[in-house]
This record gives sequence, C-alpha cells and structure tokens, in this order.
Amino acid sequence: MEQANWQVDDLDRIVITDGPGSYTGVRIAMSMAKVLCTRKNIPLSVVSTLALYAGLDKNVFVINDARSKRAYCAHYNEGQLVHEECIMTLDEVKEYLANHDVTLLGDSALVEQESKEVDFAQNFVNILPYASVVENVHTLVPRYLKENDAYMVKS
Repeated sequence: MEQANWQVDDLDRIVITDGPGSYTGVRIAMSMAKVLCTRKNIPLSVVSTLALYAGLDKNVFVINDARSKRAYCAHYNEGQLVHEECIMTLDEVKEYLANHDVTLLGDSALVEQESKEVDFAQNFVNILPYASVVENVHTLVPRYLKENDAYMVKS
C-alpha cells in the first residue's frame, strides 16, 4: 500500500484468493483481509487461486505444487471450469496433458514443461465478476484440497 501511495481509508473492497495453495500463506492473507474488512466495514470477496492463474485465457491447465509429488490442478476455458479443481499425482498430470491440447500455467517445472507467463494483476481485474462476496468474514476459511494423511484409513 505504501508503494502505491494508498491509505487504509482508500480501500472500498478487498478481493483475495481462498486457496488452494500454501495453507499458511492463504491463512495469513485471509487474516489480514478479515481485519481490514471488519475495521473498515467493507466487502470481502474471494476467488480460487487456480482461477486467478487462468484468468479468462482460452483452454488452460493450471498446476501448482501440492508437495509429495502431487499438484493442485484445474482446466479452465475463458474463466469457466472444464475439469474441476483437484489434486493429481504428477504422473496423472502428465497423462492429462498428453490427452488434452491445453496451455500450461503455473508450476510447469514439476512435469518438465514450460508454462505461459501469468499477469496476475490483469487476471484479478478480469475475473472480478467471478469473485464470491463473503457474507460473514468471521466464518471464512481457506479451501484446502489436500487430503489429511492423519485421518486416512490404512489398508
């Protein structure tokens, strides 16, 4: 805000991503947004991290590192989901990419490929119509796609 020469009173809305992604990173951003929105009594809206990567680009597949040889993934076309947001193993990602003619965005090095550069600022502007207004900022929690291994049944 300092670099943009903005003051807190200049804010009239906050839009953040709600995940998937680094759980701690998403929680920190979410906490800051909640405080600002509560203090200023302004609306808070959320978009998916993967949707932010995709923006309104045509036929893109977004991949973000989920650790343990897995990735958060989604296939978008002009802002619309083609394949739901999910977690895939890197082998599943490679298979998906082999069977679909898509432009890759995100952590493409995970699958030894190159990706198109993303203009996050422009994408935020472009996908604002898809942002969901949070009715109660106090109940907002990160969307976390990663399975919790501690609760998985061992067979």
